[in-house]
This record gives sequence, structure tokens and C-alpha cells, in this order.
Amino acid sequence: MDNQYVLIKFKGKSHSVPLSDFELNSVSSNERGMGAETGYEFSYCGDLDIELNRQIYEYPVGCFNHKLDWQTSPNVEIIDDKINYESFFIPNDEYDK
Repeated sequence: MDNQYVLIKFKGKSHSVPLSDFELNSVSSNERGMGAETGYEFSYCGDLDIELNRQIYEYPVGCFNHKLDWQTSPNVEIIDDKINYESFFIPNDEYDK
């Protein structure tokens, strides 16, 4: 997971924001046909004075489902996203091992 980052442009400079500068917090849960769909906020918590977050969803349990567009400060541009969102979740069959 060390090679996971988001490359942004902020104040005219490129910044590689590592995975370790983000938090993942559960913000919603809804019952669906195959169990709960859980929404998470993936938020930047580093030293730059910026807003950088997106919603990601797990459904069914243990499976990455989808992600929404990045929400950023007006002066931040997303250049590249090298985060493997699927790596955040463990499929159900892995729990049984």
C-alpha cells in the first residue's frame, strides 16, 4: 500500500498526498437485498490547509462498490488518483478462513 497516493495541484505546485494522510470513517448504512451498504468518507487529514475528500461505498459487506467524485477546496486540482479502494475491504469468504 506504500505506493498509493493522490497527486494534486495546490498553489501552483504538485503535491503527492500519501494514503497515510487520509482517514476512512463510516457515515451511512442502508439495508439492501444482499445486506448492508455502508458509505464512508475518505478525508484528507494532513498538513496542507485544504479540503480533499470523497465518498466510497461498500456493498455487499466486504466488497468495494463505487466512489463519488472528489470534493476539494476551489484551489485544488486532482491530477491523478493511485488509491486502490478495493484494498480497504475484505470479501465475506475471507472472514471464514
